[in-house]
Amino acid sequence: MQSDFDQMVAHQHATFTRRQAAQAGHRRALVARRIDRGIWVPVNQQVLRLAGSPQTERQRLMSTVLSGGPDAVSTGESALALRAIRGARIVPGHVITTRRPPRWAMPGVEETYRLPAHHRTVVDGIPTATVARALFDLGSRVRIGRLQRATDAALAAKATTVDAMDAVLTDLAEHGRHGSSSFRDVIAERRWLYRPPTTTLESGFLELVAGAGLPEPGRQIDLGGTLAWIGCVDFVWRRERVVVETDGGAYHESLTDRQDDERRDRALEHAGWIVLRFSYLDVTMRPTSVRRTLSRALAIAAA
Repeated sequence: MQSDFDQMVAHQHATFTRRQAAQAGHRRALVARRIDRGIWVPVNQQVLRLAGSPQTERQRLMSTVLSGGPDAVSTGESALALRAIRGARIVPGHVITTRRPPRWAMPGVEETYRLPAHHRTVVDGIPTATVARALFDLGSRVRIGRLQRATDAALAAKATTVDAMDAVLTDLAEHGRHGSSSFRDVIAERRWLYRPPTTTLESGFLELVAGAGLPEPGRQIDLGGTLAWIGCVDFVWRRERVVVETDGGAYHESLTDRQDDERRDRALEHAGWIVLRFSYLDVTMRPTSVRRTLSRALAIAAA
């Protein structure tokens, strides 16, 4: 039967601190013997791991969090990755604590201005910032475009809400605080009737539109003809009556999918819409062609 200490270590991805070992009754001499025998392996001065345990990204992240002290949490991109937010990955560092990091803290541990209890959670055993807080902290490290994509992915996954992000901003915003202005702008753009892009392809298309100086389209809009509803389209310019669908392979490769797309396109065209379709390769590898085609369609429709 596993002891409470063994269960805790398993929950922490086979890592623990010397302090935790001492609290479980393991004296310094016993800790030293187990290290000498290769049963426990030092990660740094204070963090240990079980010998033979898989050295995964999550174990390395857990080690960094433990090295930051009892108040430390993972945040930023790693925290988003733990919640399976599209496009995020576990990266070294970006751990925050409200105390001055101890001298043995691993690279990436930083002191933060404020970390209320409601900004904290635990994911897969790892103390972690909430998604809204992680987005705020990400904003201090990346350009606004990356923050926008991460925010859209989190909203599309229903992992956070604009209200939750607004609450974090209220908790943390202060004059001159790095990242708060970008975070505020991202929230403002998404506050009213905003539907986040549901795929990386849609996010890439929006960046392309913005970079070309074209008007922002409506997103995920239900359209109908004179008699009935036709369908929900990815992007629409209502005044110009132009529709754009972005075709990701996961949803548009089968024969029935293509047939459904063709039927809907014909129905939209019959109702007076110009319909354009762009693939992942179009958006990522042929952006100039996409911009030219879209600009021409909007100009013709507006003429």
